[in-house]
Amino acid sequence: MPIATNSVEMRNIQAGLSYFQELYPMRYSDIMAASTLAAIPMIIVFFSFQKYFLKGITVGALKG
Repeated sequence: MPIATNSVEMRNIQAGLSYFQELYPMRYSDIMAASTLAAIPMIIVFFSFQKYFLKGITVGALKG
């Protein structure tokens, strides 16, 4: 897996999850818990700006 940094602390969350899965391949509960924690900020952003996302989708879907 190519990574742009050499230090483990500077990796993004996706690379960190992949690295964690390589270290502990059979700990599915821990991997799912880490994935859920990684998804929480994006879910919060989506629900915070949901009306803008939906507005953009409906404006883009109009045929004009």
